[in-house]
Amino acid sequence: MKITKNILRDMILQEMTVTLSPKDQINARIVQQRTGVFDQKIQVTWDDLNDLEDSLRMSEDIKREDLVSIKENGLGRIKEKLSFIENMIDSKLKEM
Repeated sequence: MKITKNILRDMILQEMTVTLSPKDQINARIVQQRTGVFDQKIQVTWDDLNDLEDSLRMSEDIKREDLVSIKENGLGRIKEKLSFIENMIDSKLKEM
């Protein structure tokens, strides 16, 4: 993999974000303003998936065909959407 100036810059910024305390992160507030909405949506999605996991674990009357349907249809749709979002992000990153 060829390391471009943009990749190197991003690597340095990532390292600074990981190693510096929040008060020393100059751009942290700016980045948080840009990504905050997405972070909130990701957290809501994460919480919903945790609720789904808990519901499946606690359900005592769920049948085999229900589990197969959830796995093949519901989780399949979630995986497809995540793949689409990941590809869209990759496309945007290539354009930068």
